[in-house]
Amino acid sequence: MIMRVVAWLLLFMVAFFIALALVLTFMQPAFKQEVGAQILTLHTRSIPVYMYVLGAFAAGLFLGVLGMLAGYISAKRDASRKNKRIRELEQQHTESPEAERPGQTGEERFLPAETEELP
Repeated sequence: MIMRVVAWLLLFMVAFFIALALVLTFMQPAFKQEVGAQILTLHTRSIPVYMYVLGAFAAGLFLGVLGMLAGYISAKRDASRKNKRIRELEQQHTESPEAERPGQTGEERFLPAETEELP
């Protein structure tokens, strides 16, 4: 419990100092200067430099979340498929007549017939 609180406090302090550094950086006159951008033949209107930085950050965050979401959906689909296969195999195992042979231990049940010792 104490370690969890310490971890959250540490995370909060790191996030606070990063936010403070960003705010103090963007308050500098160089970041408030308005400039226009030229992308190939497209000219944008003049906006402050910090807006370009925030726009790039937001675009990266958005693309990162989309990538993470795609991976999450793929992993969930794969896990669901594997769980379904496990349930099918468990059902087949409980229904098989070999599963209920008298006198067999758990390990002997899975050995092929040719490797079992004869009494």
